[in-house]
Amino acid sequence: MSAAGPTPVPETAIFDDNDQLWELGERDAEARKIGVWVYWRPDGSKECEETWGDGRTRLTYRRFHPDGSVAQSGAKDLVRDLWVGRPRWTRLEGDSPEHRHWPVSGTPAARAYEMTIDDDGWVVDERLFDAAGARITQGGAPFPPIPAGLPDNAFLASGDRLWVSQSRSLDNARRRGAYAVWDRNGVLQERQQYDDAGAEKPLRREQYKNGALWSLVEQRGDERVQSFFRRRDGGEPVLRSSTLYRDGDRDREETLYDEHGVRRYSVRMEEVAPGHVRRYDDGQLVFEAIWDRAAPAVPPQKVAYYGEDGALLVDYRSLGDGKGELRLHLGGAPQALPIDDEADRNKYGNWSRLCPASPTTRPTAPSVTGRW
Repeated sequence: MSAAGPTPVPETAIFDDNDQLWELGERDAEARKIGVWVYWRPDGSKECEETWGDGRTRLTYRRFHPDGSVAQSGAKDLVRDLWVGRPRWTRLEGDSPEHRHWPVSGTPAARAYEMTIDDDGWVVDERLFDAAGARITQGGAPFPPIPAGLPDNAFLASGDRLWVSQSRSLDNARRRGAYAVWDRNGVLQERQQYDDAGAEKPLRREQYKNGALWSLVEQRGDERVQSFFRRRDGGEPVLRSSTLYRDGDRDREETLYDEHGVRRYSVRMEEVAPGHVRRYDDGQLVFEAIWDRAAPAVPPQKVAYYGEDGALLVDYRSLGDGKGELRLHLGGAPQALPIDDEADRNKYGNWSRLCPASPTTRPTAPSVTGRW
C-alpha cells in the first residue's frame, strides 16, 4: 500500500511521480478510467475531478484553484474523441497554478472565458466576462449590442475594431463553413467559405470596400481564380479582371473586361519548366524562350516572338562571346538589333523584354515598353 498523502487526501490515493499529483479512481478490465477520478496537488488542495462513467461514452471534468473555486470545466465525447458543450475558464485576482491554463491574453479585466463547441467539436461562439459577470470585449470594454443583420455569435476582434463570426478548430488552425468580418458599424469587409471538413485555406474568399464586392478568390480543384470588380454608377459590382492560376501558379491567365463587364482579351504566362516560358494573347502563342538558368554563359536554345497569325516575328541568334542579335522578320532580309547582355538575360530570365509590361491594352505586336 502506498503512503498516505497530505490531509485531506484519502489514504487510498496513489502518488503519480510523472504528474506530481495524488490520484484516486477505478479502471475497468481494459485499464480504462471509469467512474469518478479525483486529483490533489502535493499540498493537498484538490486540482481536478473527472467523471468518466463507463469510460466509453462521455467525460466531464472540473479543475479547481487552490481556494476550491472552479478554474475550468468541460466535457468530451469519448466515442468520437471530441470536446463538446460549453467549456469555461475562470481567473482569480491573485496567483493560482491554474492560471497556466488561462486561454486569454491581452485582456487584464477578464475573469471568465467560455466558448460554445458544437456536436462536431468546432468552436462556434466565444465570450469574455469581467469580475462582476458582465460580458466584455477583447479590449476590456463593455460588450456593445451586435449590429442588426450580424449573427448572434459575432464578437469584436482586432482592437475592438472588427466584428467576426466563425466556426474554428480548438487550436485555431482551421475553419469550416462561413467566416465573415464586418467593421464596427456592421458593414461587411470580408467573407470566406470553407469546406465542411475544415481546412486551413478557404474555398472562396470575398473582400469588400464600402460594402461592395471588389475581390473574389475561388479554389476550383487544383485551379484558383482571382477576380477584381469595379462599381457601376448604381453601386453594383462589375467584373474588371480575373486571373486563372494552374500548375502551382506557374501557369496564369489574366482576362480583362470593360466597364460593362464584357470580356475584352486575355494574356496567359506559362512556365513550362525552369528556363522554359511561353506567353499567349487571347490563346495565340506570341512568345517562347528556352534557356539554361544554371549556365548563363550557354546561349539560349530558343527566343521567339510571333505575330497574331502565328508567323515568326522576332527571334534571337547568338554570335558567341556573350553577344547576339534580335532579328525582326517582316519580309526580305531580317533587321537586327545588337544584344550584348546574353548572360544577364539568361541569369535573370529577361528574354521577354519586348512584351508589354502589363495587359492594360490589347497588344497587337511586341513593343519595347517593358517586360512581363
